[in-house]
Amino acid sequence: MKMLKRRMGQSATEYLMTYGWAILAIVVVAGVLWNMGLFGGGSCGNSVTGFAGTQVSVKDYALTNAGVLTLNLRNAAGETVTLTSVTVGAETITNTTSYDVSTAGAVVSGTGGETGTAGACYSYDLALAYTIDGVSHTARGTLNGAFE
Repeated sequence: MKMLKRRMGQSATEYLMTYGWAILAIVVVAGVLWNMGLFGGGSCGNSVTGFAGTQVSVKDYALTNAGVLTLNLRNAAGETVTLTSVTVGAETITNTTSYDVSTAGAVVSGTGGETGTAGACYSYDLALAYTIDGVSHTARGTLNGAFE
């Protein structure tokens, strides 16, 4: 009788371990699919990619459904840079040219950006053209999020 209890315990442990790993794998796959938007829940969380290693980058931003773009810029150049143009997708943002971004950073706002329905997800290329001591540079990245 003693041997039978030991085998049942071992069998139960093996059963739980096998199915535990299978359930964990299913949960991980479901989480990845949910994050990709397969189930309609999707994620439109604001994210900025592609500015690693550039002297001007985006800390935070907002894009309204009317095409108003507000950027909170970070300046890693160590000196003031002059923003010469901002382009979102195929649209050039107005009111942002010749804007000085100090070493503390700056908030820049302009109109003429991409438009859409409030709450709808988007993904647009962003190009920031700027000069440092008369030398032109361009920082490129991607804005992902939902229209506000």
